[in-house]
Amino acid sequence: MGLGVVQKTPVGSFSAWYAPTNANPGTDDNVGRRAGDATTVLEADRESTYELGFVGNLGVKGLNTHLFYNEEGKNAGNTRDSSGLNYGASYNMGQITVGYTRKETEAQSTTVALSIDTKQDEFGIAYAVTPNLTLAANYTQVDSSAAAAVDAEAKGIAIGYNLGPVSIVGQYNRFENVDNVANSGEFDQFFIKAKTSF
Repeated sequence: MGLGVVQKTPVGSFSAWYAPTNANPGTDDNVGRRAGDATTVLEADRESTYELGFVGNLGVKGLNTHLFYNEEGKNAGNTRDSSGLNYGASYNMGQITVGYTRKETEAQSTTVALSIDTKQDEFGIAYAVTPNLTLAANYTQVDSSAAAAVDAEAKGIAIGYNLGPVSIVGQYNRFENVDNVANSGEFDQFFIKAKTSF
């Protein structure tokens, strides 16, 4: 449970959120036992967390931007706080929209040597062939500081068709070095999604 606030401005919306404990209670941890109850409930041991964010067009038509930063205090035995940074922008130029997103995470660990940082870059482009037909492509790369890690990659193409009350999206994706392990987790994915509005 936490508390958040959003403030709208002419250039976008600013937000802030705070939670005193960044987890739900678990069970069977010998804390908070009720008399005659075989199940125990644990007060969550995760530390407090907060997030600051912004979403808006900065007063520029066709532009969409976002920036979020969050942090959780280090738990018992860990060497540092964990944190996440997510920022990006997209821009529409008539029939073409381009976008970029950057994500960075710092994970907790009991030793500095085992703490893992990841950096993810996402690129995308979409082209509206007609008001009802759109083609898109995207590329994602993830870099990890883990020992012997290699870059994970994802490439995808998509087509979307809007029939008014019904829209259909088809997408093909290729994933390589999933989990940043060389020659592992390579697979193809294809799906079709239909959406109906009443």
